[in-house]
Amino acid sequence: MTAFGVVTVALYLSALMAYLMAFVRKRHSIGVTGYRLVLIGLVAHTLAIIQRWQVAGRPPVANMHESMVVFPWAVIAIGALLERGYRLGCFGPAIVFLGLALLGSSRLWPDAILPLMPALKSPWLFWHVASCMLAYGAFGVAWVAGGLYLAVARRRQVEGNRARLEAVDHIGYQAIVFGFFMLAVGIVTGSIWANLAWGSWWSWDSKETWALITWLTYAIYLHHRLAMKWHPEKLAWFAVCAFPLVLFTYIGVNYLLVGLHSYAK
Repeated sequence: MTAFGVVTVALYLSALMAYLMAFVRKRHSIGVTGYRLVLIGLVAHTLAIIQRWQVAGRPPVANMHESMVVFPWAVIAIGALLERGYRLGCFGPAIVFLGLALLGSSRLWPDAILPLMPALKSPWLFWHVASCMLAYGAFGVAWVAGGLYLAVARRRQVEGNRARLEAVDHIGYQAIVFGFFMLAVGIVTGSIWANLAWGSWWSWDSKETWALITWLTYAIYLHHRLAMKWHPEKLAWFAVCAFPLVLFTYIGVNYLLVGLHSYAK
């Protein structure tokens, strides 16, 4: 792990501790400190990604280790952006914890910098993978928001719970709208790239197919929210249950199914 990586983890851990202290002691000022530590951690995280980019001479999204460093960046960045303006003591630590867990899991894959395969040598590499990572990160934020909504909804109704539920529901909805849009961008840029690399816009490759299934799944969420007017609790369950599909599309397809994206390991 690079120096920037060590600093990133230290800052995120410090932010998590500050968030938890704020939650336990009911002191908003400590929570603000935690939020600021998250922002500083994001700067260090960004510098670590840029440093990897400079060393590799290419966008650091060519294998699972590299993408698993970018994935938590997307989760924490989107979560921090959407949390701004809300005073939700439970949301910040949940997002940072998820980000740290994902960062830790990146160590499961080799971090060696290897030459790009011919199919990956394209200017579309960055735009396609970056848009997909942002989409997956947004869906991760929605997963956290859905889980928190269900947890708060199960508590006895006390003053302030309704406002918290509305805020968490709104954050989850915003995250899914953004993720839905970015995954559409990822599918479109991937199709353009596929046509240039393999001479076909769409090959029903396993990764393509499951990305489309994931996109359609969240389209169902938006339909049931906007047209069917589902209760927020049902939508929270939907967001929680849909995220494993995202993880399968992102990781599982690479190892369990055969396809043109098998190199992404």
